[in-house]
Amino acid sequence: MYGIGPFNDYRANFDTSDITAMFRGENVSFRVYYARFGATTGANHDYYGQTLFPSVASQNSLDAEFQFYKDFKWPQSVQHSFRAGAAYKLKVIDWTYLSRNTPVENWGSAFVQDAMRFGKYVQFVASGRADYVPYLGNVVASPRGSFIIKPTETQAIRLSASTAFRN
Repeated sequence: MYGIGPFNDYRANFDTSDITAMFRGENVSFRVYYARFGATTGANHDYYGQTLFPSVASQNSLDAEFQFYKDFKWPQSVQHSFRAGAAYKLKVIDWTYLSRNTPVENWGSAFVQDAMRFGKYVQFVASGRADYVPYLGNVVASPRGSFIIKPTETQAIRLSASTAFRN
């Protein structure tokens, strides 16, 4: 990478890897995912008395997700498509450019959703999500609801209300 100022002719070597394992059954699914990113960087050459500005970075994350799903009728005239799940994510980063004491982050989430179909033209979707955010030290809830009317096969009118947490 070429630049101006003290970082001329900079080099970076990257290493990435990931692995996924997944199971899907009739009403449940489970997935585990691991990803690693590593890099070594520095100037390609230095002037007498200067440094190469070396830097080493690594990031590791582990995700585990579980989901339950079931379609059923109750009462007989209402078709339900029910989903519920939970997830966990571990994030670890170490970068010599940053503080050596970067925090280990443990994220968690859970959700539930029911899409209810009333005949051919009307659907109501109710869902909620809760996320544990480690840097807030708190659980943040995000409810959502949608009312959908399909006057024809190619048209849909949707009325939605929701809140969402974003970092």
